[in-house]
Amino acid sequence: MVGPCRNPVMATWDPPPYDCTKLNFDGSALGYPGPVGAGGVFRDNNRPYSILCRVVGIADSNTVEVSVLLFGLQFFKERLYGKLIIEGDSKTVTSWCSKDSSPPWRHWPFTGYIAVIVSSIHCNRNLVPRSANSLPDKLAKFGTSQQSLIVWEGFPSCKQFV
Repeated sequence: MVGPCRNPVMATWDPPPYDCTKLNFDGSALGYPGPVGAGGVFRDNNRPYSILCRVVGIADSNTVEVSVLLFGLQFFKERLYGKLIIEGDSKTVTSWCSKDSSPPWRHWPFTGYIAVIVSSIHCNRNLVPRSANSLPDKLAKFGTSQQSLIVWEGFPSCKQFV
């Protein structure tokens, strides 16, 4: 017996309120474990203004997701200011950071630092569908092939990320 057919619902990215910055993050793992990359996009209500892409090494998808979130929070705290909205499409990492569930012991250092940073800034966390997180997803996939951190201030001119 075949179950009912679900119609996929496409979600789009919503800009943050005027007085906030939004960080959308994602990770990509090519295997379990395998080469991983991370992508993050900081945006205000008008446009992206800082874009991160980095290679993380060899890991699993949860490790890269939580590491890119930590890196994005550190970047925000050092270079930006104000209110922050964090959006990612990993239900697992979002639940760890919301303390809805406990991470495995190997992720405790990441989630511990995330908790310290989040407690020092005004921050909200949201789980978003993959379709609303497409630019960080593309950056993370691109990051698996890079040798070092890439930071664009402003929007890159490359069409592969649009």
